[in-house]
Amino acid sequence: MLFRSGSDVGISNDGQLTVANSTFSGNGVGISNAFGEFVGVMDMSNSTVANNLGDGIDFGPALTSSVRNSIFAGNGGEDCSGGLISGDYNLIQKAPGCEWFGGGGHNITGVAAKLGPLSWTGGWTETMKPLHGSPAINGGDPAGCKDSSGQKITQDQRGFPRPYPAGGRCDIGAVELQ
Repeated sequence: MLFRSGSDVGISNDGQLTVANSTFSGNGVGISNAFGEFVGVMDMSNSTVANNLGDGIDFGPALTSSVRNSIFAGNGGEDCSGGLISGDYNLIQKAPGCEWFGGGGHNITGVAAKLGPLSWTGGWTETMKPLHGSPAINGGDPAGCKDSSGQKITQDQRGFPRPYPAGGRCDIGAVELQ
């Protein structure tokens, strides 16, 4: 799914939200998971939050959200701000605003994601494909890309096979390079 509203916020969550195989780009803020006194509960996997005008994602102060195998990069403000639980294998280009808890120490921080522009790369929606040399390529969980219930995700945002080639290691983010 592509969230490019060109508005202030791609998604504002103050309830419960599960996000998988999605791209958030071209918004003021990609995702706001905290609004005033309300803090949402979110589980994100295999998604890309990049090239938003402001922050990529604002989690708020509470540890109510978990993220795995996702990219936060190239946003105008912080790529990530607030506290969250790491499900591991995330790529965060600018991480000073993030407070990560948990995970197995496989997050990649402080390096460029090397993503292509938002464009039609096959499938039903525009995506941001990892470019040659991107640390997202084969940077995902060696046990496979998984959703919030621990089930393997076998397709990327476009409906293409994940991982590719079969039996390999999945890519970080919404797109599996073919």
